[in-house]
Amino acid sequence: MLILGIDTSCDDTSAAVVYKDNVLSNIISSQVHVHKDWGGVVPSLAKRKHEELIDHIIELALTRSRKKITDVEAIAITIGPGLAIALEVGIKKAKELALLYNKPIIPINHMEGHVYSALAKNSKGKPDIEYQLPMLAVLVSGGHTEIVLMRNHGEYEILGQTLDDAIGESFDKVGRILNMGYPAGPVLEKIAESGDENTYSLPIPMQHSKDLNLSYSGLKTATMRIINEEIGALNSFGMKFAKSLKALSYLDKQTHNQELEKKNISHIIANISASFQKASIEQVILKVSQALDILRGQGIDIQDMIIAGGVAQNKYLRKKFRRVFSYLRIHYPTSKKLFTDNAAMIAVAGYFNYLNNKILTKLDEINKIDRLPNWKLNEI
Repeated sequence: MLILGIDTSCDDTSAAVVYKDNVLSNIISSQVHVHKDWGGVVPSLAKRKHEELIDHIIELALTRSRKKITDVEAIAITIGPGLAIALEVGIKKAKELALLYNKPIIPINHMEGHVYSALAKNSKGKPDIEYQLPMLAVLVSGGHTEIVLMRNHGEYEILGQTLDDAIGESFDKVGRILNMGYPAGPVLEKIAESGDENTYSLPIPMQHSKDLNLSYSGLKTATMRIINEEIGALNSFGMKFAKSLKALSYLDKQTHNQELEKKNISHIIANISASFQKASIEQVILKVSQALDILRGQGIDIQDMIIAGGVAQNKYLRKKFRRVFSYLRIHYPTSKKLFTDNAAMIAVAGYFNYLNNKILTKLDEINKIDRLPNWKLNEI
């Protein structure tokens, strides 16, 4: 089964070609340079850039795979979750190609794509990935943080999810306050390597809750207070954030400049970054541990765990998971491109959906495909 995958769920324009679960090509055009000055994704700009690039990216994906559009047997397209006006660009193009070349469409949930990113193989069918269902999927990205029980292919139960900010989003926001640019998350992780994670005692959110949900807004607030106590508001965004938290009492404007000169700012920022990173990831570790205990109590034997999404690239997170869950087989995406938003994971998810007969072939079915910006995995 040769599948063309398309993803325009946020700010990356991507197209890929896969044969079954083997990735033949995976083209991603990042829009970081477009949104950098805004400090975050601007939906209208994202849509415009998708419209400019979509044809070229699809053509490039076909060329790299050495296939033609006429060779493609189905088109897998992300229909949600994501930015509504960004999703519509990819959906419109998928419909256009399906009608023009008489191809069926496989609508895909973006988060299901992340699940399958860890099961995707290269063009030669490597690596040979062994796993046993049911298994646990931990999805950690800029827009989502979810702990999911994958009972079977296409059967998901969300055990826990963030109630506010996603883990990647919180990394970016704290990094922005510390003047790390955009996207700030990877920079924060790098700076944290030289810091002492035990310098500041930050709360582990939701550790006493009786469910498996997560939260990052409180941790972000606590980190902001430490920033203001130690070095003050570093930029206009930080100052606005401090005002919104009524945290200006932590800024002693009279002595601030004098005290600042006595401190090694880079050392303080590294320690704050390391402490924040530790608390952020400890929360995920805690909730995953609780989830496994609950499943074990229900007689569900978990042998395999998927960790996917952009934050799954975090070395500190991987080290912690490897140590705490050494008794499990942990599966990460095997290619750097598969961690972030990409069309290869959508196409691979499309293949498994095809095996489950979740494929639209009738004209009226294809015409009815629409954006589902808040589509949950357990609603598939």
